[in-house]
Amino acid sequence: GEALRLSPGDADVRRALARILYDRGRYPGAIEELKRSAALKPQDDETPRLLSEVLVDAGQMDAALEQARRAVELRPRYAQNQLALGWVQFSAGRFRDAAAAYRTATQLQSDNAWAQQMLGTSLHLAGDLQGAVEPYKEAIRLAPDARAWANLGYVYFATHQLEQATRAYVEAVRLEPASGTIRRSLGDVRAKAGDTSGARA
Repeated sequence: GEALRLSPGDADVRRALARILYDRGRYPGAIEELKRSAALKPQDDETPRLLSEVLVDAGQMDAALEQARRAVELRPRYAQNQLALGWVQFSAGRFRDAAAAYRTATQLQSDNAWAQQMLGTSLHLAGDLQGAVEPYKEAIRLAPDARAWANLGYVYFATHQLEQATRAYVEAVRLEPASGTIRRSLGDVRAKAGDTSGARA
């Protein structure tokens, strides 16, 4: 409040206030402050990127997409902007469009495990199970994660590669032993493979 009183025309102060409001779930106030910040500093890509995130959470998908595209337009070779665009598309159920943005993000930042994971998930949900395999594997290579292993397990299970599916779910359980969902999936794979006692366990 004090910073805003002293510098009402400072775009960064307004964006900082917006972030506080957003963290408290006060979306209308955060959106208003971000719009003011954007008006004060129109060439800054951070504001539309954050605004797209707030608008997704506020359920305003068309406006979120417009802001994410604006961030990309301002700085297309920045992976975080492509990730923001991917998230808006993914949240709107446009999985092929999301995959395109996430693929660009992985090209710009090949060591970003989250981008690889979301590329895999977007392709997976778009129905391209084979295309999802390599991004999932790359996400696991970069940062072993139970969700990526479980997703890979699902792809193998759905494509009748039961040995690989079992191995993937075992790794997922090892990383997240308390997950009933993952354990149930491992049981399903073992049952399908004819391992009744393993499935029961």
